[in-house]
Amino acid sequence: MKKNLLDAYLRRYSEHIPSFAEWFTQQGLGPWQRYTVVPVCDECEDTPRLLASLVQAAQGWKVLLVFVLNQRQDAELAIREGNRRWSYWLQTTLTGVRVCASGWVGTLQGVDVAVIDCTTAQHMFPPKSGVGLARKLGMDFGVWLFAKGLLRTQWMSTTDADALLPMDYFHPQAWEHPQEVAGMVFPYVHVNAPNMEVQRVLGGYQAMLDGYVDGLCRAGSPYAFHTLGSTIFSSVVGYVQVRGMPDLQAGEDFHFLCKLRKVGKIVGGDFTPIQLQARLSRRVPFGTGQALAEWVRTGRTSRPVYAPVLFEQLAILLRYCEGVLAGCAATPVCIQDCRAVVATKFWEAFVQACVGVRVQDFLNKTQATGLPVVQKRKRFHDWFDGLKTLRWLRLLRDSGVE
Repeated sequence: MKKNLLDAYLRRYSEHIPSFAEWFTQQGLGPWQRYTVVPVCDECEDTPRLLASLVQAAQGWKVLLVFVLNQRQDAELAIREGNRRWSYWLQTTLTGVRVCASGWVGTLQGVDVAVIDCTTAQHMFPPKSGVGLARKLGMDFGVWLFAKGLLRTQWMSTTDADALLPMDYFHPQAWEHPQEVAGMVFPYVHVNAPNMEVQRVLGGYQAMLDGYVDGLCRAGSPYAFHTLGSTIFSSVVGYVQVRGMPDLQAGEDFHFLCKLRKVGKIVGGDFTPIQLQARLSRRVPFGTGQALAEWVRTGRTSRPVYAPVLFEQLAILLRYCEGVLAGCAATPVCIQDCRAVVATKFWEAFVQACVGVRVQDFLNKTQATGLPVVQKRKRFHDWFDGLKTLRWLRLLRDSGVE
């Protein structure tokens, strides 16, 4: 990897805390073969299980686990107290603890554990920040360590405190990939519903997530992968190229992986799934915890958000666009040209969805560039990314296609 790429990222876009980074490198630790980031906020109940599973999986590897303990400036008293309890618990659990003003480091059964403390007045998060900034701080710190030669892997992972990591989490096949691969999504499953109400909706919720990804796959979308922060692996170079994790209160995982797909492939793997606790949560504006709570409240069980017919229309659109970009650049693009392959009852909604995201305008502009077909197709899929695909499907669904 080019050193100037790392230096430019660390200088312009990184959110790592220089005082902690400098102090950390003075502790004589490392180098590490594996690097994992976990954002935590009032996680006393879940973290012990995560830590136990990680220690088991780390056997035979030199692992650095980085917790980013975070709270916002407007955090409720209960969260502040929960973070204080978490800090006390972890410092008394680790051995050889060394503390500085912005964090600490210790060891647990051969695993080095660092904590970036963002609960102090100096480093507390702004009101509109959250888990996205926490992941970014931890992964930016990993980039910094990589630039210093303290990471012997070109990959980083991030998960959550409610995860139970499998024994093959640190397997070489998960941490060594061809150069064209920018990211990996580890398999997962939701488990341990806290009550019967959640258990009743859990299967339907998981089926909804799987159905969306399967629908994208059948349609031929390059964005057919799950987007959960608990399951993300990223190459250092890919992470740097997309300028890191977005600073969002929620949805940072979705936006990050969509960006990462534009600089390389996102792959899966035949591994034992990560077990994610099916907990209800309102700490973020949306996500699994919020969705499960809403399903319980409304009595929903299994109705899909996006019906299979929507993905059939998506497949038609993707084939049409790729075909157009492979054709004569002198011929103006008109979305009406694909009317013959769209069912009459869907045609008006199909056109409205395409107009809503300006498909025809983009195709005409791309054709006018005179680029080779391969580059034009990449430009299209970079533009019609996971977010725009989702918007197109919503426009189609809201127009009455069920």
